[in-house]
Amino acid sequence: MFPYYYKQNNVNLQYVEVVPQMEKDRRLEQILRTQERGSKAIIFCSTKRLCDQLARSIGRNFGAAAIHGDKSQGERDWALNQFRSGKSPILVATDVAARGLDIKDIRLVPSSFEYIDESLMEVEV
Repeated sequence: MFPYYYKQNNVNLQYVEVVPQMEKDRRLEQILRTQERGSKAIIFCSTKRLCDQLARSIGRNFGAAAIHGDKSQGERDWALNQFRSGKSPILVATDVAARGLDIKDIRLVPSSFEYIDESLMEVEV
């Protein structure tokens, strides 16, 4: 499953798509391209490794920063500052790293290429 959320005309919309594993990267890029350039998005991943891989792969075209528990505090602060300032409009994060973040103006929340705890889906957009 590939759930994602986005905000359009001040309405929160939720979609769930069943996408074969081999198609998830391509589908994520399609979804990201539908958003206004510079729109902020948080993508949740279930592993630190996937978080880094995804940030590298989509960062080339969209600008992304990764945040997870193996990052130093300085690296986490840098990633959050890049995201808040819009220099990296996509934040790729593990569920644990993303807890407690208070970030405004998020338009899109695609959730994971692997299983993620559904309690995380309560992100306010």
